[in-house]
Amino acid sequence: MRMTIRLLLLTAIAMSTSSYPLSEERGNSVPLPSEVLSIDNNTFIDVNRILMFVTNHGNFGRDLANLFGYDYGTFYPFTDTVSISNGTNISSPLYAAGLWVGGIVNGQVRVTVSEYSSEYCPGPMNNGTFLPDNPAFRVYKLYNDSTQENPNDDYLNWPVDQGAPTDYCGAPLVMGHQSLWSVYNDANPARHNNNSGSTPPLGIEIQQTTFALDIQGDATARAIFLQYKLYNKGTDTIHSCYIGLWADPDLGGYSDDLVGCDTLRNLFYCYNADNSDTQYGTAPPAIGFSFIYGPLVPSPGDSAFFENKYLHGFRNMGLEAFTRMTNGTDPDDASESYCVMQGLDRFCQPISNGTRFMYPGDPSYFNEDIDSSPGDRRMMGSSGPFTFLPGDSQYVLVVMAVGRSSYDRLSSIQWLKFDIDVITRTYQYSLMTGCCADGDINGNGLGYESADLELLKAAVTGCGGTLPVPYQGDLNGSCSVNSTDVSLFQAVVDGQRTPIPSLTCCDPIVMNYNIPGDANSSGSVNITDATFMISYLYRSGPAPVPLWKGDANGNGLINILDVTHLISFLLKNGPEPICNDNL
Repeated sequence: MRMTIRLLLLTAIAMSTSSYPLSEERGNSVPLPSEVLSIDNNTFIDVNRILMFVTNHGNFGRDLANLFGYDYGTFYPFTDTVSISNGTNISSPLYAAGLWVGGIVNGQVRVTVSEYSSEYCPGPMNNGTFLPDNPAFRVYKLYNDSTQENPNDDYLNWPVDQGAPTDYCGAPLVMGHQSLWSVYNDANPARHNNNSGSTPPLGIEIQQTTFALDIQGDATARAIFLQYKLYNKGTDTIHSCYIGLWADPDLGGYSDDLVGCDTLRNLFYCYNADNSDTQYGTAPPAIGFSFIYGPLVPSPGDSAFFENKYLHGFRNMGLEAFTRMTNGTDPDDASESYCVMQGLDRFCQPISNGTRFMYPGDPSYFNEDIDSSPGDRRMMGSSGPFTFLPGDSQYVLVVMAVGRSSYDRLSSIQWLKFDIDVITRTYQYSLMTGCCADGDINGNGLGYESADLELLKAAVTGCGGTLPVPYQGDLNGSCSVNSTDVSLFQAVVDGQRTPIPSLTCCDPIVMNYNIPGDANSSGSVNITDATFMISYLYRSGPAPVPLWKGDANGNGLINILDVTHLISFLLKNGPEPICNDNL
């Protein structure tokens, strides 16, 4: 599978003064009257099927600059900016979102919120406090063809002095086909004036990279990634620290939303209450956020991913809490905000199901413990607790995805979950940096060994293939790993050619998961493959990719017999799924 890259060149934006139905009025994120800040609300990511505004103060998803005139600033399905400006394509699955951080400092609750207004200010920290405002504290935008031979202005002015990332070659790091970078902090006490916060600062600096890919037909075309690098640059230890992602989805029409979570996928999401939405019509989508990598905590014997490295003795946390709020029940102070981040109600009372996850049931299968009484929802997914020491850093990678079925709202939830599965595996098994062909596929620090070759072969041989973690097998720079790379690798191992020099590769490296019976491409065969096939056969759910993985009995047909074959294999020690990749 090779990537097809479409560069969307923005040539003009036709501003419209027409009015359209909006969500209910909110507060806004503007500088305080006494301040003049370099607030950047004009930048958006728009490389695939989603256009979304990104700022340099923690907010995202909202058009705070009124560039298009709709207040909300996330559009799906996105085709071009002209259709947004003239009102022909203005469907939106998200009204506003932002990053929250909360914890205990010297026995007192402190939180920093980015909601309808933000308590962050642009720029990095220095000597434990914020810096004077600077026009260079803005959102920088790179494209996958932004190179030394073809630089844009942001490439030429890449703010390395602010902490902007570079690849191993020292060049600005472009993640995916389009990436945006900014840095902000919570160290200015004057900014802490949101009703849900208003505490002293935590002393946190956050470097945010927002990136996306445009691979035709791939789940990533309906997704945007949010990478956060957090630094405790203050003098206080933050105990029981939580990182939370707050969202006001307003999925199409805002008055008929429901929310839920899927703890196995570290996913929380919003979906429509019926098959009649004011913007999306009879088949409304579902939107969700998944923690691919959460904060690190000590865990002997485990390994955790941290900024393109694996650290032994730690593990990544996932979605550790999920809560729902309705219009009028938002947290009124910092204490209530911190309660919500912990998976409690805003008065710190436990959720009725005895867990820290509201509505973990699956609406598609009419399970118990699902949301009801639709309305205007807010949702909070958070990860923690951990101890955040002065000088420490944390890394979090979240993906926002939109799933939409042509059948109905519940099938859209299944599409969303399928996309999350594909996206999560892609990024857990790929190296997200340039200059990556060093041949160290098994990650032991030694490249081009026979063991590396065997792992590479296993990853590309089709039926029964597995993936090494991490792998660096794209030797020819094709942005995919295939049999050509195996041949090149074999020649190096055999001494027939010298090691392949470092190459700049695309993100992610594309891999297929080819396990017979693994219909949902989870990397293993389990009962979820049977439910996936039932959804595909009878509810217009997504198809197995490639299709032959759903042919569990290997007879060249996809039908209910494949479901019974899987169930027999899993529950009754029946025959294993059969590989027939000629379907």
